[in-house]
Amino acid sequence: MKNNVKNIALTFIILTVFTFALIYLFKELRHHSLKNILFNIKNIPGWKIVITFGFVIINYFLLGMYDFFAVKYVKSTLKYPKIALTSFISYAFGNNIGFSGLSSSAIRMHLYSIFGIDTGDILKIILYCTSSFWIGLLTVNGFLLTFTPTHYFQNLHAIINVKFLGIIFILIILIYLILTIFLKKNIKILNWQIELPHPPISILQIIVSSVEWITAGTILFFLLPDQNAIELPVFLAIFMISQVAGFVSNVPGGLGVFEISIITLLKPYFGADQVFSILLLYRFIYYILPLITAIISLAIFELLQRKLLLKGVKNLFVRWIPSFIPILLSVSAFIGGVVLLLSGSIPSVIERVKILEDILPLASLELSHFLGSITGIILIILAVGLQKRLNGAYYLSILFLFLGILFSILKGLDYEEAATLTIILLFFIPSKKYFFRKSSIISNKLSLTWIILTSLVLISTVWIGFFSYKHVEYSQDLWWRFEFHKNAPRFLRATLGIAIVLLTFALMKLLRPAFIKKKVNISDDTEKAEEIIKASDESESNLALLGDKHFLFNEKMNVFVMYGVRGRSIISFGDPVGEKIEASKIIWDFYDFCKENDSRPVFYEI
Repeated sequence: MKNNVKNIALTFIILTVFTFALIYLFKELRHHSLKNILFNIKNIPGWKIVITFGFVIINYFLLGMYDFFAVKYVKSTLKYPKIALTSFISYAFGNNIGFSGLSSSAIRMHLYSIFGIDTGDILKIILYCTSSFWIGLLTVNGFLLTFTPTHYFQNLHAIINVKFLGIIFILIILIYLILTIFLKKNIKILNWQIELPHPPISILQIIVSSVEWITAGTILFFLLPDQNAIELPVFLAIFMISQVAGFVSNVPGGLGVFEISIITLLKPYFGADQVFSILLLYRFIYYILPLITAIISLAIFELLQRKLLLKGVKNLFVRWIPSFIPILLSVSAFIGGVVLLLSGSIPSVIERVKILEDILPLASLELSHFLGSITGIILIILAVGLQKRLNGAYYLSILFLFLGILFSILKGLDYEEAATLTIILLFFIPSKKYFFRKSSIISNKLSLTWIILTSLVLISTVWIGFFSYKHVEYSQDLWWRFEFHKNAPRFLRATLGIAIVLLTFALMKLLRPAFIKKKVNISDDTEKAEEIIKASDESESNLALLGDKHFLFNEKMNVFVMYGVRGRSIISFGDPVGEKIEASKIIWDFYDFCKENDSRPVFYEI
């Protein structure tokens, strides 16, 4: 129960912060149009963008040095290429997903364990890299806030004494340095003994992290329309304060929060539309492109790793693909849905609509636009079922991807959008065998990640729509205007349709039959379990007969999982017993059983 309350509170805070950020952003950009912002981006010289790419490469190299020194700190002999790969993938995911300490840590734990570093040392590496982030921030910001004249920070100085803050930051770094020099005992964190880095490593840590922060800020500074309008030290302080605001907000990638902080603090120097334009480009170059590269790199690495592990096995992917494909298709369906929603929120290309005007009736375009947005939200909902391997979600996804392609063409000749959906559909068609579960999407519990991401997408698409059509004066009859070149009414109707679909989905989940916890009669279940055990080749299956375990059977009653309960954990012992072909299905049943009972699924000795 406490966990649910915590998740609800966290979701509420993230969505509230993000919504207020977008409202503030809308207010700041109220005098500027979407065309104006896109025009600003197009006017950025190509040579600037090329040099910016170079700065991004240097920045990720410096981030890699965090891991390099961390690996030296734990006295590992791991080669630099493996360190660089782990660092790049970790930071690319961490920068975009938010909760970067957690997301980066999970990837580091996975990759470094493959490379042979033990868990204790990996935790030290994670701690070193996390502390490097803050050490660089405190060092650079401390000196900038202390020695830069306060009149440069008028907006910030009204809230807090920036010089005092800068001095506090410098003192923290000095205390850290003194501890690394004089404190010889290990520090106990949880159950781990943490040894502080030796002075040479801690000094390198401060230098490298400071240079990395300066480089990251310089990337955005270089994209400014006029570098002479503001001094680099002042801009760097503004940049880092904004980064911290985004980080503390817990919004994935600091999206929205980072932007409003930068725009607010740069008000004395640049217009809001100028800053917002370069921030969009910066997001793409520094966040999106590295993430795409990291996903591809991780996929290639995993393929090569499986090839190494399964050398000599007839089918290279026999063990790996079943776990990878559903996740890949789930993400793909979600992305396809986002594409359709965004497309429904922005104006259609006038020239393409004119072509359709000559060959199709107005009703075709209006209906396609409306149904295209509905298809988008349905694909996002189906992504949940795909991740859980539901066969119903698989067939419906194929249907709605096909419809999405059709609607994309009919509503505005959006061939780029149709091509994206076609590629996703081609991945779906040969993947039927990986979706074998017959459960309902309505009966499955939604993950916190899905709720947050879906909410952020919906809030963003509505914001983009209202921003695109803010020049249109709202009136009641706007809902009933049907014309080839009237995009705003179509956006309003599509938004209402999306809201109705989501409300219907939410009501269906709320009104579904209540889940009844399984009450297991141990003696009866033991008798049935014994029948299945007699046909099993595993001697450990007989441990089910000790009388200290509960059982979860499948529908056919030919396979079961034995489990016990400890606190909020439901712990399965060993692999499922019975027909091997049913094993993967009952594992998912066990997972759902735990989640529906607000418990943690634990798999022991599998």
